[in-house]
Amino acid sequence: MPAVLLYTDYADCIARRRLAECGYEVTTVKQHPSGLRLVPLIRAVVVRTGAAELPKKLAAFTAERKFPLLWWCDEGEPAIDPAPLLTSLDGILYPSMNAVQLKWSIHLSECHYAVREELAKRLEERRTIDRAKRILCELKQIDEEEAYRLLRNQAMNERKKIADVAASIVHVYELVQDRREQRGKKRSRHKPEPPS
Repeated sequence: MPAVLLYTDYADCIARRRLAECGYEVTTVKQHPSGLRLVPLIRAVVVRTGAAELPKKLAAFTAERKFPLLWWCDEGEPAIDPAPLLTSLDGILYPSMNAVQLKWSIHLSECHYAVREELAKRLEERRTIDRAKRILCELKQIDEEEAYRLLRNQAMNERKKIADVAASIVHVYELVQDRREQRGKKRSRHKPEPPS
């Protein structure tokens, strides 16, 4: 049975009953649960709160978020500016939705969340590749095209993705830079003061 985590302040919660009627196993919490990643069967997190408290409640989940976030919004809830919530909210549920609409909304939020996570991962890989190219350009005194060719050839030789090779280059470069900084700090501490 698919599970949903319901994050709510309300004792008698219509959201719990309606989600259970849809066939979800509902776990209700009143505080942000620690170790959220350890809950493998959760399909979504539904936040049941008022519009004024919503940004604060969503912020609690964004750091270690591994599930789509949906807001259970009361019909008479005052209108709020949705722009700040677009990056942290995957869907909105209403009490007037029937079981099919609730299920589809949760399913679509899962799909949108998966697509957004994949795009974020690809963007991060692209940034890493660009950073590795800049490092290679700096160290080897070559242009970006040549740096990309080096990355591509290394990836083919090692049978790895270009992003993985780029991540290794960036990681080693950062380690070397950190080591140089530490040595510089040690030398400056042990340097004798010039006579006055």
